[in-house]
Amino acid sequence: RASLIVGTSFTGILNNYVKAADTNYGMGDELVSEEDQNLFFNEYGDGCDSSDYATNSNTLPSRVDLSVSEFFPEIGNQGGIGSCLSWASTYYQFTYEAHKLNNIVTTNSNAYSPAWTYNFTTNGNTSSGSYYTDVYSLLINQGAATMNEMPYDGYSDYDISWPTNTDMMMNALKTRVSSTGKIELSAKGTCYTSNKDSDLSAAKALLSSGKVLLVRVQSSSGLKNWSFKNAYGSTDKVAYRATKSNSGHALTVVGYNDNICCDVNGNGKIEAFEKGAFKVANSWGTGWGNSGYIWVLYDALNGVSANTINNWESKLSGTRIGIFDRDAVSYT
Repeated sequence: RASLIVGTSFTGILNNYVKAADTNYGMGDELVSEEDQNLFFNEYGDGCDSSDYATNSNTLPSRVDLSVSEFFPEIGNQGGIGSCLSWASTYYQFTYEAHKLNNIVTTNSNAYSPAWTYNFTTNGNTSSGSYYTDVYSLLINQGAATMNEMPYDGYSDYDISWPTNTDMMMNALKTRVSSTGKIELSAKGTCYTSNKDSDLSAAKALLSSGKVLLVRVQSSSGLKNWSFKNAYGSTDKVAYRATKSNSGHALTVVGYNDNICCDVNGNGKIEAFEKGAFKVANSWGTGWGNSGYIWVLYDALNGVSANTINNWESKLSGTRIGIFDRDAVSYT
């Protein structure tokens, strides 16, 4: 099961974490118990689920890219700090939603700071991550400070202390998340067989309505548990497979394109299950992926690939999982 967490509107936990061996690629998503997730969404959820957003896939646009919006911040870099959840939720998602609401063009200084939520929600050392329920609770109850107010530096001696400036804290209260929601995308079996599959429609409908989505994934250092190929006719990298890992990472889904395709099985043709991908923003700088982004093939969401031609997967090592398999996609 994968959940996309989404923030719907604004007003005006350590478990199985392994720090990345490569300090250029911090991670930091901690596992949250089902009980704690249910408690969180019972209190702060918008009461909707995937069925509320599902629509006829044929009525959706063939592509959406919210990263080109003047409200979406430029790609950031968390360095070796375990702050991915704060980058995905606070820097990308909260900045985009708050500035869209208030019609503020995003800049490097007015984007919201991942240092704010990370420092409040980690356990006091930079190799630790955060619980996503804690990060969202903070954005709901206390808002966030901007990069200008609380800069982030993931390369020198990171200051993990809590902010004490009362003016900054009062200013943060002016813009807060009012509710959150999540949709679930199956990560088991073979649910996604084409770029028009109805099981994708809830996520695509949210994106086409202007929502960016937070997704949590199983991750090794540098996402080496993911397999990549170039898109057909392009140098853009596409993730087409993932395997089990004992760490977690958070990313931000910013769009999709039904026309992105990848010849995964190497037969020189593009089949229906090799078409379509989500566009995902990472927080490892512009030197990673496609200038900081990556395409994730729809078939990669399957726990069992729809693509069996050439028996291509038998040549690869590791136990395949649905690429978004880390118990939920969220929105605000």
